[in-house]
This record gives sequence, structure tokens and C-alpha cells, in this order.
Amino acid sequence: MDLKYPLNKNYLASESAMERIPGGSNAITRSRANPPWHYVLRSLEVAKAHVRQFDFKFNGESCYVVNRFALGAIMATRNAKGKLLHFELLPGDWPGSPYLALADHYMHMRAAMSQKRDGVTHAFANRAMFQYLRIGFYDLMKYEIIGYEYIEDKLGVSGPAHWLDYREREDKRFPLSAPGGVPREWAYRGMDDGSKDLKDNPDTPEDPAWFATELRKACNIEA
Repeated sequence: MDLKYPLNKNYLASESAMERIPGGSNAITRSRANPPWHYVLRSLEVAKAHVRQFDFKFNGESCYVVNRFALGAIMATRNAKGKLLHFELLPGDWPGSPYLALADHYMHMRAAMSQKRDGVTHAFANRAMFQYLRIGFYDLMKYEIIGYEYIEDKLGVSGPAHWLDYREREDKRFPLSAPGGVPREWAYRGMDDGSKDLKDNPDTPEDPAWFATELRKACNIEA
């Protein structure tokens, strides 16, 4: 399919621009007609196909191992690394588009929430609260970096804020931008789905013998 809402490649994924992405916020639509969700589904498909090589079994829609590979597929696609596990972009889209960014926010948190971390009572609720705080802290950090960078520009100097900006960028060609409401909604939906994956797979192995090596080889990320 072609993109229903094509975007200019000079588009900067700023907070105000991301708020205008169709299908974001409370209107997240689980349909291939919604570009970010199309990428979520494609990443899960290529991940499942990859782990089937190892006769890996899981319950329900997904699990931590699949989610981690799916996140890797999105990251490889955004970085345009052709030799890594990735998938084709929609016609008219490009690796740095906000559609892939939203899918990345979703899958990052789905993978985080589908991983077992402790066995205490109410662990799901406690971990969910931790992830909400984590999202908020990350957004606040970006806002602060951008704000201090603006001050440095006014003073005519390039200091710590500029260094942190460049270090934290996902794409070195574009300045850092702090996520707004739409990316957070996608992250929160990923948290919800990741929690369900974990409940469906309380005993599914999360570190099979081939996992770490294969993740580095296929996605260039650490387990």
C-alpha cells in the first residue's frame, strides 16, 4: 500500500509535528492502514519467522524473545542497515520517518514489559509504574537538553548541552527532539501489550542458548 499521509523527507520529528501524526494518541488503530501499526506487525512477523529457525515455542501473540527481535528489526530498518534483520518500508516512506519512530516507541516498551524481572506479588503493577516513570524521566531529560542548548546558542557557545544533544540523537543529521503525547501513547500501548505477553508466557524461556549471539548478529543489539 502507499502512504495515505505522505510526509516531506525534510520533516523533523518534533513534538508539534508528531502530534499531527494520524492514528496517534487515543486513536491508535490496530490496522495495516495505520502506518505505525503496519510496522509493528511487520516487525513481529519477521521476528517470529527468525526465531522459528530454532523451533522456539511461546504462547499467545508474542513473548519477550520475539519482542526483542522485533525491536531489533525496527532499529535495523531505521538505521538502514541492509545486512541486519529488517523489513521493507512502505512506498513513500524513509528510515527517519516518524511512523517508524512511533513503532519504535511501542515495541521498545512492549519488549521491556514482557521480560520477567522479579517474582514479587503485584510485580506487574510495580513494573508498570517503573516504566511510566522511565518514560517521563527520558522525556524530561530531552526537554532539559534542548532548553540548555538554546541558552548556549544565545550565548554563542557550544557546551555540554550540544554534546549531549549529539550523543542522544537517533539520527545524527537532525537535532534532538523530545517526544510529545502521541509517542507516549504508543509507548503506553506497548506496555499494556507487553504485560499481556508476560502473563501468557510466565514459564517461556527468555534466554535460550542461541538468543544473545543471534540478537547481535541479526539486529546488532544486546540481549
